[in-house]
Amino acid sequence: MKGKQEGECRNFVKVLLLRDESTLFVCGSNAFNPVCANYSMDTLQPLGDNISGMARCPYDPKHANVALFSEGMLFTATVTDFLAIDAVIYRSLGDRPTLRTVKHDSKWFKEPYFVHAVEWGSHIYFFFREIAMEFNYLEKVVVSRVARVCKNDVGGSPRVLEKQWTSFLKARLNCSVPGDSHFYFNVLRAVTGVVSLGGRPVVLAVFSTPSNSIPGSAVCAFDMTQVAAVFEGRFRGPEWSGPADQYGHIHPGGHPGSHGHPEPKREQRTPRSLRPEHSHSALGGLGKTRTHSLCSLECVCKAFRTVMMARPRCRKHPRLVMSTADCAPPLGLAVGSPAAHWVGRVGQACLLFVPLSMLFPLFSPLC
Repeated sequence: MKGKQEGECRNFVKVLLLRDESTLFVCGSNAFNPVCANYSMDTLQPLGDNISGMARCPYDPKHANVALFSEGMLFTATVTDFLAIDAVIYRSLGDRPTLRTVKHDSKWFKEPYFVHAVEWGSHIYFFFREIAMEFNYLEKVVVSRVARVCKNDVGGSPRVLEKQWTSFLKARLNCSVPGDSHFYFNVLRAVTGVVSLGGRPVVLAVFSTPSNSIPGSAVCAFDMTQVAAVFEGRFRGPEWSGPADQYGHIHPGGHPGSHGHPEPKREQRTPRSLRPEHSHSALGGLGKTRTHSLCSLECVCKAFRTVMMARPRCRKHPRLVMSTADCAPPLGLAVGSPAAHWVGRVGQACLLFVPLSMLFPLFSPLC
């Protein structure tokens, strides 16, 4: 491709998933023309024809993406264009209609960098970082987020949110050192899957400070039950920097038989335009969904607090986040020497941090 180095014009594998017990689903950048295919697990031979990788795989291998299968449907978060302008959370394949996030709307996404996705309950959670639009700052401020969509969302009406999510919500991830003035680790680097710590479903996430701040990193644990509760709270209003939306939260998915249309929080006063007898109530609810995507509350790691902080000698991206079945369960986090630790549960409430160099004498520093 014109303007690119030869080494960039390869087929870089960006998605590698088990579609079912016998099928492997693979997507590659294919020299800036992304394509996806199914392969037999037994023979690694292609099954059927290739399909377009647009919205499933980025054009540029340097662009971030996440993907997972749930109930036969593919959920992806990536960019849909060569210039990485159109960021998207996308549902395809399976027996549900194809859905995506609203295009070119900074209230939904502003230069996101997708890190991980997990399935929990009836929702898919996407972890990412992006430019914050809710602050009245002149400079760009990066914050970390978690977004949620309902797996069975059927999309909006022909007039509002057609073929788009009606259940999309996002909230800030707060990994900070408390005090008179909180010190924030705003840059999300890596996230585990949902694991059980102390009998509670949590994800562990690695954060760092921005490049123009004091160097540092931290591991924060987020209870998924508390994360889900944040999405049941109020929205920020369309003016972003003002008070929370007076109408409260619009529930994703609605109630049984509502065809996936949102509804206002029952505890709040229902505006006239959203009352059941109003002929445009469904359209009004969808309009609120489009303009009110950011939750007022933040996801704070209250249960386990900030479980590790380190100041590395140099900045490196996290190299690994994994979970195993040992030590009920430990999590290996390699985030750049000397901030590389083995994290495990001791008893009911303690976490043990052991430098990897003690476990592996030949471990070579990442810096």
